[in-house]
This record gives sequence, structure tokens and C-alpha cells, in this order.
Amino acid sequence: EKDVNIIDINSGCTGFVDALEIANGFKEKTLIVCSENYSKHMKKFNRSVSTLFSDAASVFVYDKKVFQIKKYISGIKKDSYNDLFCNMNSSLEMKGANVYNFTTSEVIPALKIFLKKINLNISKLYIHQASNLVVTHFSNSFSSIEMPTNIKKIGNTVSSTIPILLHNDLKNNKIKKNSNLLLCSFGVGLGFNIMLIKYNG
Repeated sequence: EKDVNIIDINSGCTGFVDALEIANGFKEKTLIVCSENYSKHMKKFNRSVSTLFSDAASVFVYDKKVFQIKKYISGIKKDSYNDLFCNMNSSLEMKGANVYNFTTSEVIPALKIFLKKINLNISKLYIHQASNLVVTHFSNSFSSIEMPTNIKKIGNTVSSTIPILLHNDLKNNKIKKNSNLLLCSFGVGLGFNIMLIKYNG
């Protein structure tokens, strides 16, 4: 009987891509479970969060033979934890303008630099489905790259946004073999990560 390693990480919106980077250090396949229940931390009718976040869970099998991680970077904004947080026994709070400014002033520029450095043809860009406003801004900033989205259908499912998007495209055969894919997640922290993966089919 094999030993099973269980790692619990609490990084919110960047959790899935963080987990992929950790999983890449293991020899065997890794089961990545993302599960968020933000509604229990929301005050009723708190429009800054209750109209945005959706409870969700996803399960993703990471197999190095199928997905090859080529490059990964991450970053964090100093002293910004209180822009999106939930203390013990308190409600979820978010300063929406600050979070939006973080994506436009730090995440998008970092992604542009990343793309310039790797200088590869990217088939698809999978970003965290933070809000319709953020998704639209990313779409306008990277109009030459196909960017799947589902924010209007299911909202912000936190760490599950990217695996749900990947699942839908894989299920519908929308990712070609040997494609270069970019993953970009951002949020709680405030932090972000960017990952280049190759889909081997």
C-alpha cells in the first residue's frame, strides 16, 4: 500500500495554480481538490461580495504526461491583505476598487512581460474569473489570444474558476494536442501567479 501525501493550502483565488506548482514536485499523479464556501462568511445583501462569489468545488487530476509545466512565476502586493479578507468570526470584506487596480496595475503588466519573455504561440489564456469587469479588461488587453470565460453563467468560484474552464474545454475537445496554455490567477493576498503549461493530450 502506497503512502498518500495530503497538503492543505489556503490561498483562495490562486489556490489551483499554486497546487499545480506543488504537484509538479511529485513523481506520481496528483488529485487537486478545490473547495470554497464563501457564502457562510457573507453578510446578507453585502453587494461588494454577495453578488459576485459562488460556492463551488472541483477535482482535477494532474498528470505530468498530460500537462507539462514549462514556467511559473508568482507575486504579491505588500501590505494589501486587508483589501480582500475574512478574519475569524467576521464577514468577508473586499475593497473592490483596490482589487481591480491590483489586476490592472500589477497582474496584467506582469503577464505582458511573461508573454514577451517566453515568446511562444499561446493557444489559450485561462484567467481567474474575478468579475465581468476584470474579465473584459483582460480580454481587451490580450485580444489576440483566445480566452474562455464563464463569469456570466456561474460567477466567481474562487479557486475552481480555472479548473472548471479547463474541464469544459477538455470535455468538448477544444484544446489541441501540443498546445501551449497560459494560466493566470489572482486575488486574496493580494497575490497572483502565472503558469505556462503544455498540453500533450
